[in-house]
Amino acid sequence: MRSPAGSRFGYEEPLRYGSCMGLARQFGWVAFARLAAAGTQAVTLLLLVRGSALEDVAVLTAAMGVLVLGQGLSDLGLSAFAAREHAAASDSGVVAGALRLVRMTSGGLIAASILAATGFCIATGSPLLLPLVVLAVSAGLEKNAQAHLGVTIASAAAAKSARVVLAGRALTLAVMLALSAVGVVAPVAFATALALGNCLNAVQAERDSRMRVGPQHAGSTSTRRDLIRRSRPFWLNTFAAQVRNLDATIAATLGGPSVGAAFGVTSRLVTPLRMIPTSLATVLMPASAREGGVTLRQGRRIALVTVLVSLVPLVAMALSAPWLVPTLFGNEYAVAVGAIQVMVISLAFAAVASLLSATLQGAGHAKVVASAAIVGAATCLIGVAFGTIVGGATGAAFGLGSSFVVQSAILLVSISRRISER
Repeated sequence: MRSPAGSRFGYEEPLRYGSCMGLARQFGWVAFARLAAAGTQAVTLLLLVRGSALEDVAVLTAAMGVLVLGQGLSDLGLSAFAAREHAAASDSGVVAGALRLVRMTSGGLIAASILAATGFCIATGSPLLLPLVVLAVSAGLEKNAQAHLGVTIASAAAAKSARVVLAGRALTLAVMLALSAVGVVAPVAFATALALGNCLNAVQAERDSRMRVGPQHAGSTSTRRDLIRRSRPFWLNTFAAQVRNLDATIAATLGGPSVGAAFGVTSRLVTPLRMIPTSLATVLMPASAREGGVTLRQGRRIALVTVLVSLVPLVAMALSAPWLVPTLFGNEYAVAVGAIQVMVISLAFAAVASLLSATLQGAGHAKVVASAAIVGAATCLIGVAFGTIVGGATGAAFGLGSSFVVQSAILLVSISRRISER
C-alpha cells in the first residue's frame, strides 16, 4: 500500500512527487551532492598520488575497486528495497528490519575485508596493512550510510541527504590536509580521512532515518530470509551492473595492452557522465512508488525527454573527441577516439535504461528490471569480447554500447506493455 504525503514517519516537508518542480528540486540536490562529492574525492586522490609511491597507489586504488564491488554484492539489494518500501508506505515495518540487516552485512563486509587485507599483506610482504584495514572499515561505514540516506531521499528530503554527504566529504578533505601537513604518510592519511568522513556520514544518516522509519511490526512475517527473498530482484540488478565492470579486463586480455589501455581509459572517462541520469533515477524510483507520484507513462516520458535533451551535448562531445583526446592524453591515445565517440553516444541508451529501471522498480516490477539487467550484462561481456577481437577498442565500445541498447529496448517494451494493459 502506498502512503499519502504527511504520514507519521514520512516527509520533512509536504511534497507532491508528481509535480515537475518537486521532482526537479530533489534531483538537483542529489546531483549537486554527487558532483561535489566526486570533486572532493578527486582532490584527496590527488594528494594521495602526490605523496605516495606508484606501487602503493596501485594497491590502494585496486583495493578500493574491490571494496566497491563488495559493497554492491554484500548489500543483497536491501538498500534499494528499503528505499522503495519506505516511499510506498512510510510506516512499513519491513524497512526497519531491512536496515537492521544492512547493518549486519556491513559488519560482515568489514570482517571479510580485514581478513583479505591481512592475507594479502602477509603473502606479498606489503607494508600497507594499516591503511587497508582502515579502508575496510571505511567501506562498511559507507555502505551503511548509503542505505540510510536512501530512506532519507525516499522521504523527499534530498536536501538533508545532500548536507550529510557534503559534511562527510568536507571532513575527509580537511583531515587529509591536516594529516598531510603534520607529516603523516599519505596512504595512512588517505585511509584515515575516508574512514572519519564515512563515520560522520553513517552517524548522521542513521540518526536521520530513525526519525523517519516506523518500528518493525511485532507481527511482521518479514524474517531475514523473507527480506532477502523480497530484495533479491534489486540485488540481481546491482550484480548485473557490477559484472559490467569486467569489460576493461576482457578488452585487455583479448586485445593486449594497447587495446586495454585505450578501452580502459575510455570506459573510465565517460563513467562520470552517467552521474546526472543516475541521480535522476535515484529520486525517480521512490517517486514512482508513492501514491500520487510518477506514473509509468510519466516515467517513460521523463526518460525519453531526458535522452533527447542529452543528445545535444553528447553529440558535441563525440564530434570534439578527435581534438580533445590527443590534447588531454597525448597522441598515443588517438586510437581511443573512435571508442570514445561510440561510448559517448551509447550513454543516451544507458540513461534510458537507468530511468526506466527506476520507474519500474518503484511501481513494483523489480523482477522485470532484474531480468533486463542480466540480459544487458551478458550482452555486454559477449559484445565486448567479440568486438575486441573484431575491431579492437572501437569494437569493444560497440559491444558495450549494444548492451545498453538491448537493455533499454527490453525495458521500453515492458513498460509500454504495462501502460497499454491499464
